[in-house]
Amino acid sequence: MKLQIPPMTPWKDVLVHLAIWAILLSAPSIVYSFFPKPDFDAALRSKYPHQIALVMGGGDSSSGNTTYARRSYLLVPSAPQLPEVVQITQVDSERPKVVVQNNLFLISLVIFIGLSVYYFRKRWRTQQSDA
Repeated sequence: MKLQIPPMTPWKDVLVHLAIWAILLSAPSIVYSFFPKPDFDAALRSKYPHQIALVMGGGDSSSGNTTYARRSYLLVPSAPQLPEVVQITQVDSERPKVVVQNNLFLISLVIFIGLSVYYFRKRWRTQQSDA
């Protein structure tokens, strides 16, 4: 059985897909809000005081007596500039290490826009040929 989305006008199609992506992208922030890391929040506030941090993923693990914690954040600036992707790691009770992932946001955005344009052009052409 193949999942088929019913035909819509192009603007409704884009709105539905944007809503789906918004839900999917907010899911990690909602899940990790139940597992807060106060050290991570303090490190972000001290290094990036005027930016909104959205959790994009992460994980906690342990090996023997050592515990590892990792979170990836998308930092949305308050001024007009490009968002950054930051990864914070912590081993046991050491200070969290903040590492900026260079150009990851731009690369992800270009790939997302390219795949979306390809998908919608193909979908709308199929709808026009069916009509």
